[in-house]
Amino acid sequence: MHLKQIIDESVGDYKETSMLLIAPECAWKCVGCHNTHLLKLITKNFPDEEILERFQKNPLSKAIVLGGLEPFDCMEEVRAFLQTLRESNIVNPKPTVIIYTGYDFPDIEQELIRTGLDEEMKKHDKVLLKYGGYLPGYNPTYNPLLGINLASPNQQVMEYSRWSS
Repeated sequence: MHLKQIIDESVGDYKETSMLLIAPECAWKCVGCHNTHLLKLITKNFPDEEILERFQKNPLSKAIVLGGLEPFDCMEEVRAFLQTLRESNIVNPKPTVIIYTGYDFPDIEQELIRTGLDEEMKKHDKVLLKYGGYLPGYNPTYNPLLGINLASPNQQVMEYSRWSS
């Protein structure tokens, strides 16, 4: 999987310590974006098996967050990673996967279906999808599914693995 960086222990993206996989690109030009510095990092290829081995060796991380830039700008790689995770020997239980996207859900639904990512996300025990772009100037609001504050009121969270169309 092509990524800018892996942060083995992140505490700001989910209620439990998580491994953060920083997506390699973002086509958005959001006003007030707080991730522009990530664009300067070199993109590297991390084999999915290596990512999962790193996750499994870390006793603190309980979830995997795909974010940083825009994971859905590389949907095929996200789908392949989720498939590798599902087929892996990580058990008791498989980690919660959280995907942060700036897209609004209706805008990406067809692409999720076209790439097969929709079906792959539904095969997991727990995939949370946080969607909606950052809008500056709002007070954060608490989201109980993530256990953190969302930056702006247009952002929503759904438990995708239990969602059906």
